[in-house]
Amino acid sequence: LAEVADERGESLRDHLLAQLELAGLSSDDLATATTIVDALNEDGYLTESLAEIAASLAPEIERDEDEIERVLMLVQMLEPAGVAARTLAECLTLQLDQLEADTPGLELARRIVEQHLELLALRDLTPLANPVWSASATGTPNFFRGATVGLNTVTSAADVELKGNFVIT
Repeated sequence: LAEVADERGESLRDHLLAQLELAGLSSDDLATATTIVDALNEDGYLTESLAEIAASLAPEIERDEDEIERVLMLVQMLEPAGVAARTLAECLTLQLDQLEADTPGLELARRIVEQHLELLALRDLTPLANPVWSASATGTPNFFRGATVGLNTVTSAADVELKGNFVIT
């Protein structure tokens, strides 16, 4: 994370830690959140298990997996949307959760992420071309047009910011 920086020279790690400093967390929660941030890969995904994070905190801080999960959820609320996800589906869900409820195509996007992400990854949208899916997609046929990682942003055809770890064109 230290090598990945935006145009201002701020790394994703620095960006996240600055947000955490302003969050008013307890010292144990801040230490846990910092450990989570340090466990992110260069794309902003959490690659360590909750048990591994607990082990790296011990013996100074004793946390069970439920407590770490609670703090992880706080980290996942930081910008950029989708940070600290463990899977692509979780990353996209976190991003979708940031959108206004009346965003065109939002429910379709949620269904695709929850039920058909593998088809999207394979670029096999044929099963989604039935009238039910097509009617739901009116106005946003390229909802998942593209995205980037870290502090970068790409805007989809529906003018929705997505910051995941995939590119679909």
